[in-house]
Amino acid sequence: MIILIADVTDTHKNESLLSKKLEFVEKEYFNDVYAGLQEIDSVIIYDNIESFLDNISKHTNDIVFSIWSGTESKNRRALVPSICESYKIKYVGADTYTNILSQDKSLAKEYCSRFGLKTPQYLLYNGINNIETITNLKLPVLVKPNFEGGSIGISKKNILFSYSEAINYSKMLFDHFGEVLIEEFIEGKEICFVLSGNKDKVNIIQGVEIYNPNDPTFFDREIFGYEVKKHSEISLMQKGFTPKNHEILYQKFKNIFISLGKVEALRIDGKFLNGDFYMLELSPDIHFGKTASFAIAHSCQGINYNNMLKSLIENASSK
Repeated sequence: MIILIADVTDTHKNESLLSKKLEFVEKEYFNDVYAGLQEIDSVIIYDNIESFLDNISKHTNDIVFSIWSGTESKNRRALVPSICESYKIKYVGADTYTNILSQDKSLAKEYCSRFGLKTPQYLLYNGINNIETITNLKLPVLVKPNFEGGSIGISKKNILFSYSEAINYSKMLFDHFGEVLIEEFIEGKEICFVLSGNKDKVNIIQGVEIYNPNDPTFFDREIFGYEVKKHSEISLMQKGFTPKNHEILYQKFKNIFISLGKVEALRIDGKFLNGDFYMLELSPDIHFGKTASFAIAHSCQGINYNNMLKSLIENASSK
């Protein structure tokens, strides 16, 4: 049996940039996953962790598939895997360590840099350290919450072209979200690399480019943020992407994936400029919908949606 945990919302269109509910799954996405998992096994749904915990003794031999996000706590992505590990229940996705590491954007950059990935120069502002050192970064800069996901607090307004504006905007975000990451804005293609497998082997590495078919230079000045993700102001498309001489880059991705241990599904998001990949975020909190990059990457490899979900369950079941 598969246990599906999800907090569902009708739509994100009425949510503001600062809403903590932007990571809740929309009904269309939920229905994709639910229908796909039903093709594999019977499915029980919980819409909150408390209900799951109240019934956890019934599920010691089941597999948990969580697309639950929660709100408030910066550790929220680690709650479900922590519970499952405590009760020795198998689950799909990254373990507690990887979720906490990835939720902290600055820490994820540091981790990936150990494996030779390039990252933009950045400053972490915690409300105490000297934000005036922002002048060591090249303009424009991108300012965003260090611990949030789902484009919470991240819009096209977060690209700042003066140090004074960036300082003021950083302080505003800090008041709402706590630690703020300020990084040099990188032009170039918006690329995510999807990895899937288990702790012993990477089965898939596939690049996916997100692009504006009407404007090839769109991401030279824009970000994949709140407006396009949640409000669809601009219609973007996705396609497979394989960089030239990719073997060295892909080996770095494999090393990161294997080093994390239990992860099974991972996205490495970034920008591709002049033949170089700049890592922006590490994302184990995958969007598993039919039109999302993870599914697109699998389709590029000849794997349909239902078989993608089946492979995730099988990877999570393997020892």
